[in-house]
Amino acid sequence: FNPKLAPYCLINFAPTNAKIAEVKNAQKVIREDYPEVTLLNTLISDRKCFRDSWANGKSVIEEKTKSVSVKMAQQEILNLIKEIQHGL
Repeated sequence: FNPKLAPYCLINFAPTNAKIAEVKNAQKVIREDYPEVTLLNTLISDRKCFRDSWANGKSVIEEKTKSVSVKMAQQEILNLIKEIQHGL
């Protein structure tokens, strides 16, 4: 109904284990079966710190803990913001 509407896909809850092929499989399906959908480059991983932040009423960006997991989660969100602002 809206020809100006552009569909995008973000893979969320991506496994952090590099040996698991779920992300590559999902990307392949999206690219091959849904060519009208633009697949974002950013991945949001399944990290406990996302759930912890939510439980504390915060975003992961607001977390003061500087664990590796929190830093990586923060970077994923920042990458998503940059991609939306500059890449679309």
